[in-house]
Amino acid sequence: MAVAPEFHSTNLVTRTENSRDPTPVQPRAGDSYKAIVVLIMSGGLDTFNVLAPHTTCPLYTTYRAARKELTLADTEMLPIQNDNPDQPCTTFGVHHRIPILKTMYE
Repeated sequence: MAVAPEFHSTNLVTRTENSRDPTPVQPRAGDSYKAIVVLIMSGGLDTFNVLAPHTTCPLYTTYRAARKELTLADTEMLPIQNDNPDQPCTTFGVHHRIPILKTMYE
């Protein structure tokens, strides 16, 4: 499973209009052909639907503003407790359809 680092490293989410620089094209190595296939699925499993600030966290408002109608409600989250004082939330929510992540965390 791959996730974007911005949300999970700081838990601070702010949208900007800045575009990321494209990755430069790498010269062909001359070895036999190998490929990496990337599937971009609209509506697929994204990080904001896997782990989110719970409704008891002040960041839930920012999360709700970013996700709009895709926001997970508290009934759609399995709460996990965070004891790290460096994190802005003490409770996060794992999507209710992925209970194995909560089990693995605990």
